[in-house]
Amino acid sequence: MFHEVFAAFNKNLYVLWFRDNVEELEPENSFLSESATVAKNEIKEMYKEEGVPLTSKRLVQEMKRGLHTKLFTMTSSLEYTLGHEANVASIQASGLRPAEEVSTDLDKILEKALKVEEEMNELIDSIEQLDYSTTIST
Repeated sequence: MFHEVFAAFNKNLYVLWFRDNVEELEPENSFLSESATVAKNEIKEMYKEEGVPLTSKRLVQEMKRGLHTKLFTMTSSLEYTLGHEANVASIQASGLRPAEEVSTDLDKILEKALKVEEEMNELIDSIEQLDYSTTIST
């Protein structure tokens, strides 16, 4: 039982460490700025140049790294925006613009946030539906 608990703790600790250091660990990850197809082609070319065979299992590992990096980067960006740039509490409804205009703008932003939340839920569902028990042939 101890080993199971420690393994779970160790995995969570690694995820927290990776999240905090993702920008330093993955500065040139192809999946950050490229489409999945372009990124996979870059990885295939990189493996070819290194003379290492790119098996299906290795490609899946690279794609998992890319997905982790992309999601952590998105999360960090959102946390930064919420904490530093878009502090809703500091919005002043009075002053330069009428409160009605600010309210309308906030409605639009809220609608966009709800759409993003729906898309994130769909993304989470897609990730959860992956069949982790499938063995990938090499």
